[in-house]
Amino acid sequence: MRLLHSWFLASATAAVLAYSGVQADPFSIVFVSIAAAAIAAIVAVRFAVLAIRHRELTIGARARAHRQALGRTPAPQHPRTAGRPRPRAPAQSITVT
Repeated sequence: MRLLHSWFLASATAAVLAYSGVQADPFSIVFVSIAAAAIAAIVAVRFAVLAIRHRELTIGARARAHRQALGRTPAPQHPRTAGRPRPRAPAQSITVT
């Protein structure tokens, strides 16, 4: 969001500078207004595309156990689940059916 604000501020500053450069001609003011709207539209489309690309949310960027996506069902994490090694297992493994 901070990046969006910085892009908006840069676009607004460029529009104000362009508007201050054009002082008398009404056609130029219309042209600068259209250019400012085009820049704002380009920035909005760019951020919309980035938001669509990163729409899948994840939990816990640091913790390995919590890095499961919300778009799918997480695998069972109980120690007695079949296929998962037990940390303090006896010599023979017990399978859960």
